[in-house]
Amino acid sequence: MDVLTHVLQSLRVEGTIFARAEVRGSWGVRVAPSDSLMFHICDSGGGVLAVKGEEPITFSAGELVMVSCASEHVIADSLETVPLSFDEFRERGMETYQSKHGGQVCGEHCSLLELDGEGPPTTLYCGSFLFEGGNEHPLLSVIPPLVHIKHEDHKTAPWLETIIRYMSYESSEQLQGVDTAISRLADLLFLQIIRTWLARQPEGEGGWLGALSDKHIGHAIQLIHDKPEHPWTVESLGRTVGMSRSGFSARFQALVGEAPLKYVTQWRMRTAASMLQKQQGLSLDQVARSVGYDSVVSFSRAFKRYFHLSPGAWRKKSGPV
Repeated sequence: MDVLTHVLQSLRVEGTIFARAEVRGSWGVRVAPSDSLMFHICDSGGGVLAVKGEEPITFSAGELVMVSCASEHVIADSLETVPLSFDEFRERGMETYQSKHGGQVCGEHCSLLELDGEGPPTTLYCGSFLFEGGNEHPLLSVIPPLVHIKHEDHKTAPWLETIIRYMSYESSEQLQGVDTAISRLADLLFLQIIRTWLARQPEGEGGWLGALSDKHIGHAIQLIHDKPEHPWTVESLGRTVGMSRSGFSARFQALVGEAPLKYVTQWRMRTAASMLQKQQGLSLDQVARSVGYDSVVSFSRAFKRYFHLSPGAWRKKSGPV
């Protein structure tokens, strides 16, 4: 199994579209930081999106923008427009839609919104990716505050446009099973966003994800993911991928952003957390040995240091899949 598949399985993404908005004239909404990555798909028209500390970007039909969990952002027709809060934007949009069409909700979660004004419409699908276990996953640490998937990116991700089109269709049609359909499509969408963003990273960029393209370090990361139970050392990893201990350690640190054994520990803990949830019948001793610990005590100590919960408390909190 490749590293990205390993990582996405441990991350467990739950995606949803919570609003379809058709807006005209001057419009804008301020979206507060949240526990999830936010994304906006532009189906028609266009606008501008601004994240604090980042250069504003303009977007048009067929493009997608993803914003990190911690970032407040404004999405509007223009930077000069004073934005509404999301709650106010949603309330006004639902009132307008209901007065014109007699409905307001698609599926269980998706609000249908409409704001009147002059000029052609801009149609947006606003959604989120929520991650089981919170936002401490290593994958989320390397994703920038703002990811803009442009028209030219569709060439490197030919299925992206199709996924966006299906998500738009499911969100606009009141069909049975819409929430399940959107959730499955969101899994694919997140994968394609990560693939597309990763493909355009220069060599040496993109954190540990970018390091996968390096012949030696990518091989080492694959080994760590394939065999978390192995008693890896910096020397053994370097030797296996054909590098000296010092050369391997320095290159791993430079590309991944952390020491090799710290990465080993992180992946072991993530693997253990997934096992505790998905394989409820396994004892703590079995889980510990599966990720390279000979003792439940030492495993539990490491697990609690990483997650701030004991393995037993984590299992109880997460519950079975």
